[in-house]
Amino acid sequence: MKHSPFSRRDFIKGAGIAGGLALLELPVSGQTLKDFIFRRRCRDAGAIVRKSFKNLTAAELTAFKKGVEVMKSRPVNDPTSWAYQAAIHGTTLTPTQTAWNTCQHNITHFFSWHRMEICFFERILRKASGLPTLGLPYWNYSDSADPNARFLPAAFRTPADATNPLFTANRNANINNGTGQLSASAVSLAAALPGPVAFYSFSGNVNSTPHGVVHGGIGGGMGSVPTAALDPIFWLHHCNIDRLWNRWLAGGGGRANPPSSDTVWHNTKFTFFDEFGEQVQMSGAELLNPNVCGCRSCYDEETVFTIWPILTERLRLIEIQIGIFKKPLVLDPRRLKFEIDLNDRAPQVFERALKTVKPEEEMQFRLSFEGVKVERPLDFYYEVYLNLPDNIQDPKFTMENYAGNLAFFGAEQTHAQHGEKEPLRFMVNISGALRRLTNLQRQKAITVTLVPTALETRAGRRLPVRSEGRVSVEQVSLIAEEPER
Repeated sequence: MKHSPFSRRDFIKGAGIAGGLALLELPVSGQTLKDFIFRRRCRDAGAIVRKSFKNLTAAELTAFKKGVEVMKSRPVNDPTSWAYQAAIHGTTLTPTQTAWNTCQHNITHFFSWHRMEICFFERILRKASGLPTLGLPYWNYSDSADPNARFLPAAFRTPADATNPLFTANRNANINNGTGQLSASAVSLAAALPGPVAFYSFSGNVNSTPHGVVHGGIGGGMGSVPTAALDPIFWLHHCNIDRLWNRWLAGGGGRANPPSSDTVWHNTKFTFFDEFGEQVQMSGAELLNPNVCGCRSCYDEETVFTIWPILTERLRLIEIQIGIFKKPLVLDPRRLKFEIDLNDRAPQVFERALKTVKPEEEMQFRLSFEGVKVERPLDFYYEVYLNLPDNIQDPKFTMENYAGNLAFFGAEQTHAQHGEKEPLRFMVNISGALRRLTNLQRQKAITVTLVPTALETRAGRRLPVRSEGRVSVEQVSLIAEEPER
């Protein structure tokens, strides 16, 4: 839920509640008070609290399954049906209906479009479930306190037949049978929730990890845009991605949504359908307006004591190419190694990066995979390593050479479908690795190793990737993003 800054009126209301609890001689901890105020404010705003899936009550789980089952029973031409809602994200069905194949990836409208999508899907699901308080749950696969967090929740894989509306056979077999879990690198939030970088840098980070790599890790239908939303776990995955947007903003320190001067983000309208099958349109500006949108995303982990940042202008980022690999590459389930040649600008750029003191002025470094052509969608992802020694056959993402993840989820869509302002490319934020490997500044080239990854065992052993996926890339650039001074 997008809260306004904490006001004097909120403080008085909170103080009154605290006083009332004190008069009742109830023990009041800071967290108890926060939770009490938060839930009351959510209720007063008409918002539904979204829970972690593992915290659903038995009644809520039953209602959730019923909602899915009812939606799946409806014909494909019904906008409130499972098939129609999935087709809004992507489909190969014809003839194309209103709003089909309109999903947005690769930064510009990634967060806003998907928030609208799950908002209206949630309203349809709630009505179909018969439980008026049901919120769309999220899958918190990054919960380090839960040893089972990275395993697909049991309700989505047992029973493994048509009697279970949450099951689909079209997933990686190891995640469906419970022997494989999402890899630790796929759910790491180190890159997803960085310091106060610009909104679009944050959006690009999350679009890759955990968004794209979780799609690839689950594999099967989830690994391709035209089929992903048919899998019930898709909706919990994107609910969690939406939650990360809230978490990032809650960090303060200048983190902010796009300013009003970004008229494309604020004014572009997208089409969806509500729980009554009525066509609706929404823009980014309406999405952020609590008095208009009706799409509040209110999660069980939040409190009203969060100080939300004011929308402000961000420093414009200047891209500087400091290295390139110009030969075509073919990417498939095999391990791949190539070399980025650094140019004459690289030493000066590295030197400026090391001198940066203010977090908001930190340079970001990215590998940019350009000229992507998809022969068969990649239903897995790559862990990216820099200057990895040849004798290391099974590298770990905890090594200093680990740089990030590369996922090509959505690459099979055309550039025109996304309406992006920049050419479609796939980026990996390698800033952390470049800062760890300080000796790179004295080198003429950087070796890049791509390690195919999908799932791992409970013991942390990487499971073999079995896929027919194949993608070609024209060139790979090393880009420095420097705030304009």
